Amino acid sequence: MNPRSLTLCFRLKLRSLLFFQHANRSERRLLFLY
Repeated sequence: MNPRSLTLCFRLKLRSLLFFQHANRSERRLLFLY
């Protein structure tokens, strides 16, 4: 894997982690449905 794709994957993971931390349960449930 090249470093560019690795950093992109890391940023995406970090963003989703932050989103899940701030999202409430109903939003999470809606997200998992789709």
